[in-house]
This record gives sequence, C-alpha cells and structure tokens, in this order.
Amino acid sequence: MSSTPPIPVPTPFPLSGPASVRDEREILDFLEPQIRDFGGNLALDTDLWTLFAVRTDDAGSHALVRDLLLKVDFAWQSGEAEGDPWTLYYIDTANRARAVFWLDDVQRTLRGHYRCATPAQHALIKELALAGSPHRIARNLADLHAAGGMAPAPIRDPQTVRGLLDRLHAQEPLYFSAMQMLLEHHLIDLLVLYRQLVDEDIRLGNEIMQGSISQDPFLQSRQAAAAGIREQLLRFKIINPLDQQKHASNANPYVAFTETRLAGDDVIIRVDGLDQTKPREDFVRTVRLLRKDLYRGERIENLNTQTPWVTAVTAQPLRFIKQQMEARKDIASVDWLYMLERAVDPDGKI
Repeated sequence: MSSTPPIPVPTPFPLSGPASVRDEREILDFLEPQIRDFGGNLALDTDLWTLFAVRTDDAGSHALVRDLLLKVDFAWQSGEAEGDPWTLYYIDTANRARAVFWLDDVQRTLRGHYRCATPAQHALIKELALAGSPHRIARNLADLHAAGGMAPAPIRDPQTVRGLLDRLHAQEPLYFSAMQMLLEHHLIDLLVLYRQLVDEDIRLGNEIMQGSISQDPFLQSRQAAAAGIREQLLRFKIINPLDQQKHASNANPYVAFTETRLAGDDVIIRVDGLDQTKPREDFVRTVRLLRKDLYRGERIENLNTQTPWVTAVTAQPLRFIKQQMEARKDIASVDWLYMLERAVDPDGKI
C-alpha cells in the first residue's frame, strides 16, 4: 500500500514580514542575475551549492537576502569566501531541490506567472504511475488543489502524462477512479494530455463503455470511472462526440473550452456585444496582473477600472475575463486564468 503523507503547501508570495514591503522590481532585479549565475546550481564544494553570492560590503543586498530567507522551509548557511570580498549563502544537496523550487516560485509569483508543483508534490505525482493505491494519491492531490495548496494542472510533463495514460491499459478499476479524479480537479494539463492521447487510448475507453455491465461491483466502478473520464474528455472537446475519436479540429482544448478566438497574433474578445481585437501580449499581461492580485489575496470580482494597474490597454481584457468567470463559477479563478493563458500562449512564448 502506498503511503500518502501530508504534503507541505506552498505559501503565497510576496512574503510576510520585511520582504513584503520591498518593491517587486527590486527583488526581481536582484534575483535574475543571482539565479543565472548561482541559484543553487553552482557547486561550492562536495554536497554544497551556492544559492546567492553578495559582495561583503553590500549591506543592502545582504538585508534583502535575509528578508527573503526569513521564512523559507529549507536550511541554509552563509560564510565569507576565502580570499575574496564575497559572502556566500549556500545549501546542501538535501535542501537543494526545495531551494531551487523556491527561487523559481518567487519569480513566478512576482511576475504573475502560473506556479508549479513543489518537489514533494512532484514526488507524489511520480508515484501515480506505479502506486498500489493510486486513488489515494489522486485524492490527496485533489484535496490539496481544492484547498489552494497546489498549482493548477501541475501534471504537465509529457512523459509523466504518457505514463499515466499507459497504465490505463492495465484496466485496474482503482486506477480508472484515480484518473477520473485527476481530470475532474484539473490536475493534468489538458493541452499536454491532448498531444499525448493516441487512438489506442480512445479505443480502450470505447471498449469499456460498450461492454455489458458486470455484476462485480469492483468492475462496475471501473466502468463508471471510464464514463467519468469520457465525460471530461467530451467536456473539453478532446473527443469529438460525433465520431467518438480525438477531436482533429481542436488542437488546443483550452481554446475550445474558454471559447477564445485567435487571429494570428491577436485575441478577439467580445465585450458588451461588440468584438474587439487585442494583441495576445496585452491579453496575457492582463491575465498575469490578475493572477498577481490573486496571489496577494485579492478577489477578482472586486477588481475594476479603479484598480491601479488597469489602463486603456488592460481594461477591456479585464472585463472580458471577469464576465467569463462570472458565467463559469464552478471553476476556480486560478484554474480559469491558467486555462486562458494556455489558450492564447500554449507554448509559453510570451
């Protein structure tokens, strides 16, 4: 039986305490060269990795580093480099993955980008393909997501998604239930799923659905879960209801589900019954500004044209996004923003 210990929930950023009063640009300007040159990826010694390197006489940067490190969940140390005017902040290998994740997470939250699963959550996700009780892991992940402790669609790695699809072919009832749960809670990136889905996967679902209902309750649960999986694939237009095959005309499920209309490098939005054409970059920028406010604890319904960052460029995309969210209150705001960004910028080029 697979154990599913509690998984630490990533805290929102900006941090509380001294770091919270610092300017976001100040933090990002400091972090960008530090992550490029150090960031837990430069070996200092056997089993030690440099996180930050700051000139010993740079009091301001030292204060910033210590503010940032005030509430991290990993152990770190600092010391002066021998013979050099530099102070190094470093971690050991046991803490390296959490430190590297933390740095990336700080940048993502300050920029309003969607977040990733923590190292502990990634380890749990990897168990799904092999665990004896996958439905328990899926429930743990779903509960984390519902509580706001997990990023939207954290299962984004193509090989991991392919592995999850491959295990379906063993036809384990509990695994079908796990996959249904992952899809219902938007734990799998649907664009990655669409790209990994092959005809053999769809035939498997068709065969299970078309089979007679078993008298065995365990097998009945598999058929019910298969129906639930199919419902999700139809809902996001991954399967075409007409021919029961992979939807050839919808290369991005998020475009179809959010009813986003794209025209070259532009997005066509309808506000007050009128179509307006906006550059994708402006649309994505609005999504990320909204997400930054979510990270700060704001409610999107409270944002309007009086919000400081709303300009002539972002006002109409904001209204469009809010009216879409109003129409689909069953979807969490953070998930909806993820879907919209993946719809207009599927390969992360903006």
